[in-house]
Amino acid sequence: MMRTALRVAALAAALCAPFAARAQTVTGDVQVESSGGFVRIVLRLKEEVESEVRTAGGIVVVSFKRPVDVGIEKLQHALPNIVGAARRDPDGRGFRIALIHKATVNSMAAGERLFIDLLPEKWTGLAPGLPKDVI
Repeated sequence: MMRTALRVAALAAALCAPFAARAQTVTGDVQVESSGGFVRIVLRLKEEVESEVRTAGGIVVVSFKRPVDVGIEKLQHALPNIVGAARRDPDGRGFRIALIHKATVNSMAAGERLFIDLLPEKWTGLAPGLPKDVI
């Protein structure tokens, strides 16, 4: 009898796990701004999530501490001359952006927003700062 109860509890926990993970997913949207000779990708999340942005061989890799659901796939259509592909990781904890041309990547987090700047290869000077409305 006790074994059956434990099995039922284990099965219930296994069935509920995907729903718990989905409940912890942070939703948001992505916007593209193009001015000043560079492209800025802005992720606006419903709440702050720790992130890391790095590059690896022409791929921008963005990782999050929690699953995030943003329409990153639309970047390929919004930036057809810059982005070859944009795909979310299956677990929602990151995404990858394949760049068509070499670019310097600069990223800044400010609360629930993540700014990813794609600077042309010939960019000189300091990287752009946060927008005035964020500071």
